Amino acid sequence: MSSKAIKYLKDSNIAIVFAAFALVAEIITAIIVSIMSILFHGRIGNDFLITGAIAAFVATLGTTQVTYYLLKELREGDRITEMLTFNSKILNTSSIGIFTYDASGQCIFANEAAAVILGATVDDLLLQNFHQIRSWKESGIYELALRALNTNNEQQAEVHVVTTAGKDVWLNLRFSSFQAKGEKHLLVFCHDISERNKAEREVSQSEERSRQQRNAIAILAVDNAIASGDIPAAARKLTETIAAAARVERASVWLLSETRRELRCVSLFEKSAQKHSNGLVLHAADYPRYFETILAQNVVNAHDARTDQRTREFTEGYLLPLGITSMLDAAIISGGELAGVVCLEHTGEKREWKSDEEAFAGTMASLLAQALGNAKRRQAEDELQKHRERLEELVNERTAELKTKIAEIENMNNVFVDRELRMIELKARIKELESEKK
Repeated sequence: MSSKAIKYLKDSNIAIVFAAFALVAEIITAIIVSIMSILFHGRIGNDFLITGAIAAFVATLGTTQVTYYLLKELREGDRITEMLTFNSKILNTSSIGIFTYDASGQCIFANEAAAVILGATVDDLLLQNFHQIRSWKESGIYELALRALNTNNEQQAEVHVVTTAGKDVWLNLRFSSFQAKGEKHLLVFCHDISERNKAEREVSQSEERSRQQRNAIAILAVDNAIASGDIPAAARKLTETIAAAARVERASVWLLSETRRELRCVSLFEKSAQKHSNGLVLHAADYPRYFETILAQNVVNAHDARTDQRTREFTEGYLLPLGITSMLDAAIISGGELAGVVCLEHTGEKREWKSDEEAFAGTMASLLAQALGNAKRRQAEDELQKHRERLEELVNERTAELKTKIAEIENMNNVFVDRELRMIELKARIKELESEKK
């Protein structure tokens, strides 16, 4: 409270001083009840509110009694000044912003908390008339204030506003009217809920990300291409799903060469263009720091890919031309060794990758590793089948050869037997002839 106001009250008659204390008491009463409502909004019962109201009434009664006692027993100006200063400290040390406006809309009181919350000074606020505050009208605060004054009913709202001082803030506001000196006044309480809203938004965004990630994993877990080890088809399906679930512009799958000196793109999906491409090759000689990192780490989470030491080698020839600002790469580990990389590329403003997004990228890499394992198993099964088929062919060939030999032997045996029979017949005929001669 200003020294001018204190001097005015000291020089005024007793009735005016008593009225001043009564006004302070009424404001303190409203503050107690409103602060309780703000701090425990939606979490207190009627009994607790009644208790708070009684406490506020006692505070008012106590203030009035103290005023009466001071006026009756101690009329010295120093004690009055001390009490007024004490009440002023109560209002100014509150962590909740408090304003009071008179019937014309002029601000007649604002505490330090209000100034901090709105990014202004107390003097700035005291110069304001709420009928002329542009941010109030743009955000709907003005209508709430008028409704509180006209209906005598408390109004409450949570609003987003850019204050006159230029501060971007979310506010919990409560408006109520009271009478003083026969005129209506507007009492406003404001509480900065920007951090709370930010935390709530982050929780909501995290839940939405988790939902999309779970759906993506569920879809890919039963994908035929992954199950069969069809790497090109699996990579296409994987990159499309990643781009949608992680909300990135580009998603790609790269496989490491046998020499471990090249990464070859199997599938690159661009979400805005809805197209796939492949064949691009990254050479370790051109990007030594990145290859060194990916061979040693499972995840590369470059929030600022153009300045991050692990990825800045891509800046001139890759990141800048394509507008990529953030990268999230997860290693594909197959058979205990690095087999490739799943890459998420974000365009636009730099993106701070969340831990759940890193875990999601790792899961996608694991699914691709599963596809690689399935491909190797399918290849082994195909080779085994081919070997079995070759063995069957050899067996069939040998069987055919044996059958041919057996047939030949049988033919030879038949010829031999036939000749022997003819010889026997010939000998018998000779004997017959000899017998006839005799």
